[in-house]
Amino acid sequence: MKKIILFLALAMFISPAHASKEEKAATLMKLMNVEASLNVAYDQAIIPLACQFIMTPADETALKAEMMKAMDAESIVKILSQFWVQNYTEQELDEVLKFYQTSAGKKSIDLMPAYTKFMLAEQEKWMKQIMPKMIDLGKRIEQKYQKRSGKEAMSCLKQKGGQ
Repeated sequence: MKKIILFLALAMFISPAHASKEEKAATLMKLMNVEASLNVAYDQAIIPLACQFIMTPADETALKAEMMKAMDAESIVKILSQFWVQNYTEQELDEVLKFYQTSAGKKSIDLMPAYTKFMLAEQEKWMKQIMPKMIDLGKRIEQKYQKRSGKEAMSCLKQKGGQ
């Protein structure tokens, strides 16, 4: 009987309702399958390299593995989970976790890698469209305003960027 009570107490302690915000955010990252979306980003990063350099499919796979190791997906997932910890209450995290267990939430999860691929492709198209305008704007800024020294610029970035 004591073992049953101890087991129930332990189960209640480790249940999601009693999990910390950090644990809930980590669970959310797993539910959202963030690593699959990162995998799409790795695939997209390999394309220009594979087109610029002559590589076999095995070379591309090896390069992707090396890139994944260098980029350390686990650390970025932890960093991304902090967004949820900092911006959501525990109750809101519980609600988000519940949503991702619904059929719409599960569909969202399934589509996240495709959305990431879509987003990266559209972002690239958009950047190509605006780049000439941004270059022109940059030239006009250089003509109109006096430049700061490197040290002054870094100090300004820290102050305005909050870093």
